[in-house]
Amino acid sequence: MTDSRTQKGFTLIEVIIVVAIIGILAAIAYPSYVEHVNKARRADAQAALVELAARLQEFYIDQTPPSYDGASLGNDGIFPDEAPLDGAQKYYDLSITSQDASTFNIRAAPKADAAMAGDFTFTLDSRGAKQHFRGANPAIDGWP
Repeated sequence: MTDSRTQKGFTLIEVIIVVAIIGILAAIAYPSYVEHVNKARRADAQAALVELAARLQEFYIDQTPPSYDGASLGNDGIFPDEAPLDGAQKYYDLSITSQDASTFNIRAAPKADAAMAGDFTFTLDSRGAKQHFRGANPAIDGWP
């Protein structure tokens, strides 16, 4: 025979403990997830710069005499002006910051209205030199 006074279910203290454990796990996991997503977005911008540099090299050898002058980005240019190249959401603006007949400097800057606003700006030049900086800080050699 069963006792009719036996209670079934969870006590309030048990529920509070479970909610607290879930909250602690979420507080630890979420920042890690966000940093992982940001690293992937940075990698997309860096890959777009490398591909843009390759397109600029192709443009250079197609000119007579060879020159980077005249290369442009966007709908009428040799390469898109936003990164990542695939997907609808764009996080970086690509630009050619300087160019002449024999050199170029390209940049991937975070969009001001996107999730990466305030993040690193990446640069790459015709010699293959990579730099990054944030805001008005001085440029640091290499990419993180």
